[in-house]
Amino acid sequence: MAKILSFFQNAEDKIPHFILVRAQECPELYRLTPRVMNLKEDLYLLDLNSSQKYWQQIAIQKKVDLSELIEEVLRETYGGENLIVICEHPFQGLLLFQYFDQKKTTGIFYSETKISKNLYRALSWSHWANCAHLINQAFEKQNLLTKERKSAYSEIARLEKLMTSLGISSIGGMEQVDFEDLQRRFSVFIGHLWRWSFPDKFKSNEDAPLLNFALDVAILNFPWVQFKINENPKVKTHLEFPLTDWNHVKPELEDSLIKISRQKELRSPYRVMEFIWILTLYDLEVCKLPIHFKFPLDMEKEKENDFSTLLIQFEFAFQELNEKLKEKYEETDHVNCAYIIGWELEASQIIYPTSSNNDLFDDWQNGQVKFRDFQNKLKNPLQRFEVLNIHIPSLNFQLYQNEQEQNLSTILRVQPFHLLATPKEISLDSIEFKRFIERTSSNWWQEGDEQSSYRDYYMCEREGQIIYAYRDYQGKWYQHGIFS
Repeated sequence: MAKILSFFQNAEDKIPHFILVRAQECPELYRLTPRVMNLKEDLYLLDLNSSQKYWQQIAIQKKVDLSELIEEVLRETYGGENLIVICEHPFQGLLLFQYFDQKKTTGIFYSETKISKNLYRALSWSHWANCAHLINQAFEKQNLLTKERKSAYSEIARLEKLMTSLGISSIGGMEQVDFEDLQRRFSVFIGHLWRWSFPDKFKSNEDAPLLNFALDVAILNFPWVQFKINENPKVKTHLEFPLTDWNHVKPELEDSLIKISRQKELRSPYRVMEFIWILTLYDLEVCKLPIHFKFPLDMEKEKENDFSTLLIQFEFAFQELNEKLKEKYEETDHVNCAYIIGWELEASQIIYPTSSNNDLFDDWQNGQVKFRDFQNKLKNPLQRFEVLNIHIPSLNFQLYQNEQEQNLSTILRVQPFHLLATPKEISLDSIEFKRFIERTSSNWWQEGDEQSSYRDYYMCEREGQIIYAYRDYQGKWYQHGIFS
């Protein structure tokens, strides 16, 4: 029985939503993800949302299936004889975990396999009620679902009695019952529990991406309570004068980053997945700006580079806040920009990966990829093109002849670090140097003029900055993003 419901019975190579595992309170809890919730005693729930891109890249680097990699890390971290359930929804996983735990079964089990679903629907009604009590107690400790909790115990007992009188002994016998009827007759909490038992029935869109964790959890109203071994690393800054300009904010923020990087919780091998920048404005309004990273961030390496890439992301968040304030107070006498009097900087999500899993990103950051070195490694050499000053797209291409080294950085990045929400028109005279990247086209069949769908994208040097820009078919130039 221990190996019947293997993780590998799932045909698709996909990362699961949630993992239930029995573990001790230790930093290794955060090896897979920074999002951890404690359900009871030594039972923990892991949400792989924030680290999914990281593990996908590691799987590609190691040339293994994603499911294989996840199982390897689970066994290495929590032991081969542990009980682990991988599921689409926490409550659904809890039902299976409690069942296997009672049977003294160990191994890795996946709730979406056919065998698992059949077993799940055969679980007794009393088993469902016991798990409902357990999840109710977990929320009670966190002061969640207060109104629903008052009558939860009596309502579950009354529902169980009704099911028994109807001769329904398993969960599967109630699968077609409308959760709204249960919610109306018993309680909102009972309705939630029933929806959580069959999450597949309540997808808002069958074609929605499978990895849209945030949408699924929001639809199913499962309250997430973050578990912390220690308080998150944080620093507070009180300013002597209100600041509005990024050039004045930047040195103060850099000082905060230096202070927070010294805390032991952010030293190697720890990595940061998210910062929360909590700004206090002059009217005491508090604005929370999340700064999330696709790949785990090494604060020690960032410090060596003067937090250059990190500060860019903070700058974008700062600019977006100013834009929102302008829209909010556009028709009032209120100050329409961020007059900041202080802030709190918190490392809200931290991951504890193994050293071997960081090799890919450490190697990438240690050196620069030279374009010519990269080109020489390709089986078929790359060709560069340039666009002539002719506004007819079919005639303005020619091979790039000048191979002389230019002032422009030789780092090749087809996708810029940041895309502007709306392209900004710029003057050709302000561009010091440009290198053609690619030609793109939108839905030309929907355009009134076929040529208007074309854009020629360049990597440009402008005012000491490497930008992502394009020229339209009329010869106008627009900035669409920033490389550095």
